Amino acid sequence: LTVTGGARRFDYDKTVSGAVTIGNVISNSPVTAFSQVDASAKGWVQRVNVNYEFSKSIMAYAQASKGFRPGGANNIPGLTTGLVAFAPDSLWNYEAGVKTQLFDNKVRWNSSVFYMKYRDLQVQQTSGACLCNIINNASSATIKGVESELLYSPMSRVQLSLSGTYLSPKYDLFIDTNGTNNTGKILQR
Repeated sequence: LTVTGGARRFDYDKTVSGAVTIGNVISNSPVTAFSQVDASAKGWVQRVNVNYEFSKSIMAYAQASKGFRPGGANNIPGLTTGLVAFAPDSLWNYEAGVKTQLFDNKVRWNSSVFYMKYRDLQVQQTSGACLCNIINNASSATIKGVESELLYSPMSRVQLSLSGTYLSPKYDLFIDTNGTNNTGKILQR
């Protein structure tokens, strides 16, 4: 049995500023005054991993980890409010699986199940206000899935493989910038 873990502290300062000094009739970009948005954040990300080797050819594992992506601001001509900030997002990922090397390493079978929970997921979308792509935050989203792969090497330099994934990615709560309720819908790519 092997247990590993770690944590990392992040603390960053990010300020975005800008102005539109000449309007554009074609893109409907009005003149906007200079504005500044603070998109700083701080916190922790963690990870713990447990694995157990049943034999030299079969290993099972489980892990939990937290991820983070910094926020920022949409500095796009055409946004009537000037700068529009978006928050950092974070993710907890839980995964368990098995990895095998069988029959004198001729067969490899790896499978896992996972559950990911996003908070403040950053979503790029087209805004009706400026007909431009901006980023804002969905309140929360969940991704569940299963992955499996099977590889067979009957002889040197010959390998046959079969793999599959099932995903269930959905917004738990998300009303976009155009007012559309996307709660329960599949996540955008």
